[in-house]
Parts: sequence; C-alpha cells; structure tokens
Amino acid sequence: MANKFRLKGVYGKPIAKNTPLEDQHDRTKLLEEVGREAIMEIQKEIRRMSFKGQPTELLNSFSFKVIGKSTLVIESDHPAAKYLNSGVKAYQMTHLTKANRPIPIVKDNGELVFRNATPKSMQEGKWQHPGFKGKHFLERGIEKARDKVKEKISGQIKDEVKKRLMGGK
Repeated sequence: MANKFRLKGVYGKPIAKNTPLEDQHDRTKLLEEVGREAIMEIQKEIRRMSFKGQPTELLNSFSFKVIGKSTLVIESDHPAAKYLNSGVKAYQMTHLTKANRPIPIVKDNGELVFRNATPKSMQEGKWQHPGFKGKHFLERGIEKARDKVKEKISGQIKDEVKKRLMGGK
C-alpha cells in the first residue's frame, strides 16, 4: 500500500492523545475505538458528498493504526483521497506537452475531440486546470468521531461516579 495519505490530527490537535487513562491497555482500547468510529464517520461524510454513484474504492480505502501509547493515524491508500479532501489549486498543465499522442477532450455537448498541447499554447495560457475546493471529509469525520467518544466517556464517568456515591450499587 504505497503512497498512503496520513492524517495524524485535525487543525493541529491530536486525534486522541494524553488521555486521562492510566492503564496502557485502556488507552489503546480507547484509541482503537476512536479509530473505528472515525472511519465510520469519514465514510458517512463521503456518502454525503456529491459523487456520481457510490465511490466504493474510496470508501474502503481507509484504515487506522495505533502507534505507541498516544498516537492514532488514519490512512487511505486511494490515490485521490488527499486531493478530494484538501482540494487542488488552479494550475497550468505543462506536463501535457510531453504527451506522445493527441489528448482526448470531451466537450460540454458530449463531442470527443483531440488536441495537442504545444509550448505555444502554453504561452497563450491555455491548458489550465480549473482546480477545485477540498471536501474536508476527513476533518469533519474525525471531529464527529471525537465528539461521540467524548460523550461515551463522559457517560461512563458519570455512571461510575453515581455508582460510587450510591455506595457501590
């Protein structure tokens, strides 16, 4: 699985780090739970996006792993995951001048035409990729997973406190 896209945190924040859990096993279990929840939420976010059909290869490309005692890494081996998530700036496609054959282009009316990318056409500013905005499905999915796990942990803590206050019942 070469060329992986890795996300270690969102907006500079770790996905799950420095948790108050003392036991290494509990901390690893929590990170694994966050990882599973994050992948489910990322897949939900991708399904909400406007793709033609279900992008099953993209949906199935995500995995997670726990590194050490405090790092969770979300990965995708899909070649477009990084670009779909982060977006692409507009740029001139100068690499097309190296094409050995004419480049097929589908016009708005569905007609297929072939063109050559020449240095002259590049100088004229042609062959511009329009770019596109990122979908940011990773960040949204991880934030939602983090919130769900926080809710679950706070519920467990409340139950434990209630149990201890009631005399262990």
